[in-house]
Amino acid sequence: MVIKLTIPKDITVKTLEETDIQYTGMATATTDHPENLKISWVDTEAKGCCGNRFIIRRQWIAVDGFNLRVSLYQRIYINDRAPSLIKKVEVIEIPNNENKSLQ
Repeated sequence: MVIKLTIPKDITVKTLEETDIQYTGMATATTDHPENLKISWVDTEAKGCCGNRFIIRRQWIAVDGFNLRVSLYQRIYINDRAPSLIKKVEVIEIPNNENKSLQ
């Protein structure tokens, strides 16, 4: 009996929000006895070379109904050097007790 675990490729993303599996991919597994086959993952974070860069080491784990286990690692590089989405900031002063609309 063998579990074949296939994991997503290592990837570089720009923000921590992009480390969710909907962006980085989901592992798949096959076995002769697919009933009770479960896939899970555990993330471990490590600092990169700079304050805004770090690495997530994602361990993908597949376990079948006979408690046979296999695991592989995916690396997710976070390079938070993306330009800001804010292009222009406008300051509006609103005196006390006065209502203004920001339309």
